[in-house]
Amino acid sequence: MRLVVIGCGGMGTYHMKKFSKLGATIVGAIDKDKSKLEKLGKIYPLEFALDNVEDLEKYRDRFDCISIAIVDSLHLVVAKKVSKYRVPIFMEKPFAYDLESTRDIESYMKSPLTINFSKRNFSGIYLLRDFLYKNEFGKIISIESSYIQSWIKSKCWGDYHLDNRWNWRVNPAISCYGVLGDLGSHVIDTLLLIFPNLKFNSILNSKELDEPLFDKIENHKIYTSIEFELEAKGIPVNVKLSYEGDSEDEFEIKVMCENGTLIFNNNLRDRLIYKNDEISKTLINSDEVISTYQQFMNLVDKKINNKIDLTQALIVQQMLDTVIVNDRRS
Repeated sequence: MRLVVIGCGGMGTYHMKKFSKLGATIVGAIDKDKSKLEKLGKIYPLEFALDNVEDLEKYRDRFDCISIAIVDSLHLVVAKKVSKYRVPIFMEKPFAYDLESTRDIESYMKSPLTINFSKRNFSGIYLLRDFLYKNEFGKIISIESSYIQSWIKSKCWGDYHLDNRWNWRVNPAISCYGVLGDLGSHVIDTLLLIFPNLKFNSILNSKELDEPLFDKIENHKIYTSIEFELEAKGIPVNVKLSYEGDSEDEFEIKVMCENGTLIFNNNLRDRLIYKNDEISKTLINSDEVISTYQQFMNLVDKKINNKIDLTQALIVQQMLDTVIVNDRRS
């Protein structure tokens, strides 16, 4: 598999690392920062390094697929430009800047498109789903989900006032609603994997960036924290997202059932914690999960159907925008 990566920041280089470990060849890189291209040229056998995506036309017979790892506002702008090559595209989440930017995507998208909802790569998620489908712990009473990071509060990843690697997350010109689009898209996608019929209920509380770092954009909020309630067949689902937590990076789903509580946490990876009034034990998933990266390689190699299906990505984007619309009204 010959891969071109568009956007060579933190996530772009991570894509290169993951795909190369799986056997892909990184043949091209595109980024406006030429210093990044020079560094990557010393690590990977690049056949070409470009600072303009339009120049990719010259090399259209030298790659099999494309990875897009750029800011949210440019996801579909660039996807539209490269879809003409009709090769599979792997794109970092969220799907888009907002729902409006997806309006005519089906008219121009000619390539199979995979969104990197990478929290699906934890096998503990599928163990949780299996237990709930089998109804092994009785009726579900309520669900709590959260994704908490601390990078604004602790500056553990650097000072976002000075480092462009992070401040794009809170720039309304390019970010999909701050923490809502960034961490929230992962949570919503994972919840939909377990509970396909999610509905929006209400906003509980929210906090927008209170520093004058960037000009505000009307109707495009940038959250540093937000809490809202969804519903899955009558079951309340609490969602809490924050860039200002005490934990450096923690994604958790807690399902309260009649006979105990099941807890998934990203630090557990392939296991769950089960608790009731008497015991606490660890449940392990021995089944291997095919990662989003391997699934994409299988798509490129035509080991799985390469039919264009944007349904899941659009559902997640619709939910993000539903939260925004209801917060405007509250």
